[in-house]
Amino acid sequence: MHRDPASQVVLIISGNDSVARTIGKAAKGKVEIVVREWGAPDRELLRQARPKLIVIDDANSEKSDRLWMLTQIKRFAPDSAIFYLAAEHTPQFERRVRAAGVAYYGSADDRRLYPFVEKLFGQLIETTMSQRL
Repeated sequence: MHRDPASQVVLIISGNDSVARTIGKAAKGKVEIVVREWGAPDRELLRQARPKLIVIDDANSEKSDRLWMLTQIKRFAPDSAIFYLAAEHTPQFERRVRAAGVAYYGSADDRRLYPFVEKLFGQLIETTMSQRL
């Protein structure tokens, strides 16, 4: 998998099809969207794709793996912006996730989140498309 350094990739780590559909709709075909199920981070994908944005939806994950997964992703993709969707929001967990370097955080149980995410990703994609690596 060799990519042009200027390629624009959004990596979605989720088992929730609606997350990928929402982001795909916001992307309007302007970026490549790669979807992976929750699991050990694909280090080669992170290194080679160099995603501008990583969306982590922790709904299908073990609670004990959530922060570990986030720290691994930050380790292998330090320049990627991360949007974290928490299945079970608590103020303490939000603080820990933000302290780990997440740029955007949202609770997946907030029904208003999906329209917000669609708008936000539309703006982020427009911004990242105008910036080159």
